[in-house]
Amino acid sequence: NSVGHADYSPLYWTWVNKVADAVSRKYPNVYFIAAAYREVLDPPDFKLNDRVLPQLCFELTALNDPEAYGRRLKLLNRWKKTASQLALWDYSYGCSAYLFPRIYYRSHSRFLELFHQYNGRGIFVECSAKFPFEGPKYYLMAKKMMDIKADPEKIVNDWCVAAVGKKSAPYLRQYYQFWEDYWTGEAIRKTSWYPRRIGTYFPLGELPTHTLALKKGDMKKLRSLMEKVVTLAETPEQKKRAGILMQWFELSELAAQTLFSELVLPDRRLTGSADAVEMLRQIPGAVKAHEQLMKHPFIKYYSPRKNIAAAQLSLIGLVQPYIAEPQVKAAAMELAAAPETPLILRSLLKIWLGMKPANLLKNGSFEESAPLPRVLWSEGGGYRSAKMASDGDYSFRLPPKCTYAYRIPVQPGKIYLFMFDCYIKETSIEGLLNFQLSPYKGKFARRHYPYMNQRLPGGQWTTFTGICSAEQNADIIELAIWLRNFEKEDEIFLDNVRVYCLDDLKN
Repeated sequence: NSVGHADYSPLYWTWVNKVADAVSRKYPNVYFIAAAYREVLDPPDFKLNDRVLPQLCFELTALNDPEAYGRRLKLLNRWKKTASQLALWDYSYGCSAYLFPRIYYRSHSRFLELFHQYNGRGIFVECSAKFPFEGPKYYLMAKKMMDIKADPEKIVNDWCVAAVGKKSAPYLRQYYQFWEDYWTGEAIRKTSWYPRRIGTYFPLGELPTHTLALKKGDMKKLRSLMEKVVTLAETPEQKKRAGILMQWFELSELAAQTLFSELVLPDRRLTGSADAVEMLRQIPGAVKAHEQLMKHPFIKYYSPRKNIAAAQLSLIGLVQPYIAEPQVKAAAMELAAAPETPLILRSLLKIWLGMKPANLLKNGSFEESAPLPRVLWSEGGGYRSAKMASDGDYSFRLPPKCTYAYRIPVQPGKIYLFMFDCYIKETSIEGLLNFQLSPYKGKFARRHYPYMNQRLPGGQWTTFTGICSAEQNADIIELAIWLRNFEKEDEIFLDNVRVYCLDDLKN
């Protein structure tokens, strides 16, 4: 169908019509909501019962993108000919999936008006509405549903005044405006988060590349605005609300520090060796920021919080291509020698600087024809390939939908570092990479450490890193790598799979 899934619309909407026709004969005032989702998103080639409201499932704010706008407009035009009224299932997630306030006041208002023009008369918003993370987003949407002609700027300003008072409100409004510009600007379109705009909704829980559209100095400006919001609030209630909003800002501020958000380019690159040196200098602060972020009282609401450590390690990996340059090498050696540098970072830096510990995995670079990873599940066979390589001359071509695994003998009580490289030519809209580390005793897994729903940036080798402790009595750690939702034509390559015992690298 129009979104690349099997088309079950003729079958499904025929059934919906039959149910609606039969019930309406006895209960003529009943309305029917029926979800138009994925396989049944496209309209059928016949008219629906007037009492049926197809509920179109797609993220309204994706319409900020011209391509998504064009596709959705065609879909709305087709549905307008089929159904007398429409409903919408919108996706408007905030702090449960994002580390920055995700706000689209003006554009969201505009797209609600557009949907109303296409006979949109019902809406459900899948979201995390109970938090103040994004301020008046849902208040605005509720007001627009009551009066589609209501002025969004007046609604937002009214909310800001009611929340923190007349003196603070202008600065809170500027703070919110920054984030709306952030999410609708050019920089965010260059991140690996953005290509999913054509899907049902933007990716949730991915390695948080949505934080990489900041410019140097942005957080300093935002802190200045929020400090004025706190200082100028007057009544006890206003001061309390301003304090809570400040705490949410501080969460975003710590996340930006943790993930080098004002240094790394939106497309997940460094500009050169000077930025590599700067990243190495920022690492101690980033490590400390991550520790503080994990203790923040509101981080528990961010569902993929366990991915943040993996994201930080992955971004630090951007230093590796510059490691041979004198200034970068000197900064890396200094950091590797510092006792306060966490063990995993010291180990990574030492490996990049030339230490060659024994890889516990045989043939991790696929230079020999065997052994190869075990197939747990696959649509199409993986195979050794000379087309691409990050190390040596060969790699392993992974099918777009698959699960492959390695089982590595380990010693109980020791900590192990796992690293592997992956490549795809162009970033996939829907594709997600997952991997999991699982200590085993014989045939039985003791627990699992998943690194879920990670995006694979196009046109570059990306190193993924994880650590796992061989728990008491564990004698094997399994590394499982699985791909989901990639297209049949996508070529994904795996290479340079490494397993090191960190305890053997301490000295």
